[in-house]
Amino acid sequence: MRLDTVRVINYKCIFDSGAFSIAPVTCFVGRNESGKSALLEAIYKLNPVRQEDLDFDPRKVYPRHLYRRYKERAEAGSSGEPVVAARFELSPDDCTALENALGPRVLLSKFVVFAKYYGRRPTMQVSINESSIVRHLLSQSSLSSSEKRPLRLCETIARLRDSLSKVDSPSDAQSALLESVERQFPDANAGMAAIRVLDPRLPKFVYFASYNTLPGEIALDVVLDKSKRGDALTFDEAMFLALLGLAKTDPEALRDNSNLEEYIRTLEIASDRITEEIVAYWSQSRHLSVQFRVDSGTPTARGGRRFHTRILDSRYMSSFNVEDRSSGFVWFFSFLVWMSHVRRVYGDNVIVLLDEPGLSLHARAQADLLRYIRDRLQPRFQVMYTTHSPFMVDVEDFLGTRTVRDVSEAGMLLGTKVEDKVFAKDKDTVLPLQAALGYDVAQTLFLGGHMLVVEGPSDLLYLKWASRQLRMRDRAYLDTRWVVCPVGGIDKMRSFVALFGGNRLHVAVLADFHSGDKNKVRELRDSGLLKKGHVLTMDTYASASEGDIEDLLGRRIYVPLVNSCYGLDDDRRVPLVRNEGETRRLVEEVTDHFRALPADVESFDHYTPARHLSEHPEVAERDSDALMAALERFERLFVDLNSLLPAASVGQEE
Repeated sequence: MRLDTVRVINYKCIFDSGAFSIAPVTCFVGRNESGKSALLEAIYKLNPVRQEDLDFDPRKVYPRHLYRRYKERAEAGSSGEPVVAARFELSPDDCTALENALGPRVLLSKFVVFAKYYGRRPTMQVSINESSIVRHLLSQSSLSSSEKRPLRLCETIARLRDSLSKVDSPSDAQSALLESVERQFPDANAGMAAIRVLDPRLPKFVYFASYNTLPGEIALDVVLDKSKRGDALTFDEAMFLALLGLAKTDPEALRDNSNLEEYIRTLEIASDRITEEIVAYWSQSRHLSVQFRVDSGTPTARGGRRFHTRILDSRYMSSFNVEDRSSGFVWFFSFLVWMSHVRRVYGDNVIVLLDEPGLSLHARAQADLLRYIRDRLQPRFQVMYTTHSPFMVDVEDFLGTRTVRDVSEAGMLLGTKVEDKVFAKDKDTVLPLQAALGYDVAQTLFLGGHMLVVEGPSDLLYLKWASRQLRMRDRAYLDTRWVVCPVGGIDKMRSFVALFGGNRLHVAVLADFHSGDKNKVRELRDSGLLKKGHVLTMDTYASASEGDIEDLLGRRIYVPLVNSCYGLDDDRRVPLVRNEGETRRLVEEVTDHFRALPADVESFDHYTPARHLSEHPEVAERDSDALMAALERFERLFVDLNSLLPAASVGQEE
């Protein structure tokens, strides 16, 4: 299953987060005390790997000022809204498992909703075609045609079971079918049968915080005794047992002093493998490794023997307790130990939650950690992490960023809100995003290269979408040496070019062209800041006197895209056919259309359709003729842009 959307209600500082989407790697950005950690904690409790963390305790986590109202509702027998509601998309394997159990074409939707509550059992909603299940049962039975005929009117399992149980003198085939129905559907509920198939397939959630590290020392025999009795363990103790699990031998072997050195050697060999993996992503030092020691105490002594974890620095041939040295390295090592343990138990059906990962890391080490997440975790797991560091924001995957804000309006506290829109109104919230973009741009500028300046982020998304589409068809796409940089409108283009154009950077500009901006484009062309032919405008490729990048998409793609992403239907839709006498640009027409819609419709902006197209490219594939026409327009643009690059180093490979 893939986590698709989440909503959190009444958990600590979160009154209602609103529903927000989850990407393959989702980065939650917000200032301190905005509710990022609370958000991750609530999501973790959907299906945590540690049973100790399974339940919600309203006395501890229900918002304080709302707790009295909750108590009154609970005493009246009302459970209220779910604390966390998560929508999952079923994988092909999930669908196959369900069809193997219940029959073909049983699913009405590939999405299921799993919800957790205060004081009651969780729920799972599955949309299934119960009549298909009944038909499958009948087709697989040995009933004769005459015996099947009256049962074909049954649309539910309950009706089928009731009809079979009322048959006088049932045949062997009828008795066998009734027995099969009662065995497979003991509660006569097809939905519950589907849930029994899907519930074990629900991903487990792993939560790892910045303070979750291996303990420097631990009472060895105390932990072994607690584990043997099945007592609840602290996270430090669970982490220690996860470390011992690296040796793939029974931890009880540590009680035997004669085997102690051999066990520790096995453990250090396993730890060396993890250290080698860290070193591949650790630019800070290549000279650190992990050592283990057991002191000379005895199990009968007070507290028993103590197990020590130490970090060896081979440059200085000295070792230190993990609590005294290299906290960043220890965090990284501890995280990989815990993930190794989780994968041994649960395989790859895991969603990873990291709360402020790499908080103690240098900026370069944070970039290493981000690369590790992208290279090693993302191919196997969905990952969610919180940060307020610009160096933990992946500028190559801005669509995976979600802003987290503590919101107040008109003096009323609304609590933590999560927004899919990358740039929130609160300047403190978006500061890490701005810093990440600024750093990325600065890196590009200092390293040199070819910069394509566009007006906004929607231009960037449309260009990337069109380039991918053309590349898949073996047609001319945007040369990957172009770095596309949104600057925030035509007014900022001249400032950007004036500031950076002389910094050994090859700059071209791609701008909209319409009334109000035509003079600004001409001034930029005439300024002498750019080489001749390096200011391109959309009207040229839209074959019109004026044009935006949306005109390159064309009406037959852009209008359905807008209707789809804003959920417009019936009389609220933007018309696919242009009204007679209509002369406005496409975006201008759509903007005016939204102004006439009721207040409950979300305000129109350029970015939302662009993001929707990036996430759902199939929207544009419904009209193949319109798609081909749009790609021809983009291809002409890319050919012209690529011709501006140095011919001697033209290379299309990424």
